[in-house]
Amino acid sequence: MAAVHDFQVDQGSFKRKTFKIQRLTDPTLPFDQSNPFINIDIASYEFRMQVRNSYDNNSAVLTFSSVGTNPAITKHLVTSEIYIDFLPTVTSAIKFSGDEIAYVYDLECYTPGNENSAVRLVQGEMVLSREATRIRN
Repeated sequence: MAAVHDFQVDQGSFKRKTFKIQRLTDPTLPFDQSNPFINIDIASYEFRMQVRNSYDNNSAVLTFSSVGTNPAITKHLVTSEIYIDFLPTVTSAIKFSGDEIAYVYDLECYTPGNENSAVRLVQGEMVLSREATRIRN
């Protein structure tokens, strides 16, 4: 079962969202001091994330991937962390009415070349708060 984590992004601002990728030492037992979380070797996995208006919506508002020449998801292999960068130019391009809007998202990992290996790691709500300043240099 995916973890649930909600977060906020300020439109027009840079935000780096960090996720630490871990698992229980023994996934069949509950968390306690004798069964702590351990880092997962993320080198052999790729990651992807989509943000949508709702789970039923067919089109994504934002798409992030760790694949490609300029990935929006980067991996820190030593700490087993992944970073998702919300760039000002990307969030500024999103049009909505009101002061803020709530989207849904989920983050998956998968083995390259095997789309059927996808595992949802985390899901939740991403709230985008509207910017007033729209001056770009």
